[in-house]
Amino acid sequence: MSADKFNELKRELSEKHINVSDEWLQSTINSFGISANINVNHIYRKWLNSDLRMNICDHICCDHFSSNAFDLSLARREIHGFHCVQLISVENSSAPLIDEYNAFLELDDDKNEDLYSQTTEKEVEEFRAKSKVKGPRLLSFILTNGKCEFKAIEYKPIDFLNDSLPIGLKLLLKGPLEIQMGIMFLTCQNVEILG
Repeated sequence: MSADKFNELKRELSEKHINVSDEWLQSTINSFGISANINVNHIYRKWLNSDLRMNICDHICCDHFSSNAFDLSLARREIHGFHCVQLISVENSSAPLIDEYNAFLELDDDKNEDLYSQTTEKEVEEFRAKSKVKGPRLLSFILTNGKCEFKAIEYKPIDFLNDSLPIGLKLLLKGPLEIQMGIMFLTCQNVEILG
């Protein structure tokens, strides 16, 4: 592949706010084969399926997300610009532990002849109704940009996010992003799902 085509692909990725290392881009291009007619969409799909922690990120894209940005001694800080990150974990922090426990077990009373199967369906429903979330949802995330991992929370409800998002999902964070006591606060204006 010519240097001009390589630079064009890198520029097109940068326009999507994706900064990758030259080594990763070259190896990705090589993986398609010499005869392949490669465009930015091929590279973009490969990037969506990549793990950002595997050194594909260009060091330039990590400047704002240094460990200093999430220093617990800093009361408040703002980060501007666009930043692509990867979801490592998501959790509904406002859900009672019993909801998470029930969702994890999902016992089928017809197949389990134990203590739990001796309760009536009405008793189970009454218990679950009492333990349901009564306040607003609060999602907490562990995200990475490929160099550092950080915690973020849903400061205001973000309708298109939920606690069953797939691990590895790529998100575009749009500044200004507020960080307080080492935690990034997200609103629907700050987040876009890339895939």
